[in-house]
Amino acid sequence: SIYFSGHDHCLFHIGNPSRGVQHHGVGAGFVASRSVRHRATIPRKHFRFHYGGAARPFNAFSGGFAAVSVSAVALTVTHHNARGEVLYESSVAPRERSSGAACAAATPSATPTADNSL
Repeated sequence: SIYFSGHDHCLFHIGNPSRGVQHHGVGAGFVASRSVRHRATIPRKHFRFHYGGAARPFNAFSGGFAAVSVSAVALTVTHHNARGEVLYESSVAPRERSSGAACAAATPSATPTADNSL
């Protein structure tokens, strides 16, 4: 449901608002980039959030980070600026469980080994 990546020197969220994988970029730890050069290649409603920090030459210390919290109700991603202020927050509900053999096949088994360790 959620894909995290780094390197792009910005914070962003791209994803279909109603379904599918939500892509969160968290690559603005130090030097940030305000570039949105490829924005036109992403459907407008899918481009949910972008933060590139301050303009040059002040971008060297204007990055940010993301915090993730997980519960039985939702997975929440909160993007913060370098001062820790909340810039953007997005939540995703758990996927519905499928029934039958597919679910059983996808469930890892915990079988003890000969020395009783898992």
